[in-house]
Amino acid sequence: MISPYAHSYFIRTKIHEELLHQVPIYFNLDSVECKGLLDGIKIDHQEKTIEPFDLKTIGKSVYDFPNNYLAFGYYTQAAFYTYALQTKESPVYNLLNEGYTLKDFIFIVTETKTSSFNPALIYTTSEAERNAGMHGGEYNGKRYKGIYELIEDYLWHVETDQWIYPREIYQNAGRVPLKVFS
Repeated sequence: MISPYAHSYFIRTKIHEELLHQVPIYFNLDSVECKGLLDGIKIDHQEKTIEPFDLKTIGKSVYDFPNNYLAFGYYTQAAFYTYALQTKESPVYNLLNEGYTLKDFIFIVTETKTSSFNPALIYTTSEAERNAGMHGGEYNGKRYKGIYELIEDYLWHVETDQWIYPREIYQNAGRVPLKVFS
């Protein structure tokens, strides 16, 4: 089903808009070489806005996406891509310096079921979610790592050459606190 909401992210509907698809950005974050591959960027030259987006498919209802957002760490993806767009290596870096506004990162979500009648929906991330994506955060009493913590983990694994378990398992000698009734 064609979505009346997502259509303009794939087909240019206004002459002052520009659509970029499959946009690679190579950059450094905390001395680690990184690559982001954004599904798309919508640039409105009249409004002077830049709106990054990623496409997601879901085998359930599009209304179930918030569960996937957390379970698959998409909050870190939104934060990572937002960071990448503001680096000198970004294709929109000069526009940002010219006063363009970087809008909230969005996910365009569609169902994989051919029998679905739900149109693709657009989920907008907030600054607080992208901040948690960079620095980590808590939700319903559970701690979720952010990009900076994940980079620390990665660097620890590189330094120790221990890759089988997460860093915390090695550091706690295989002991995992249950914390069921916190």
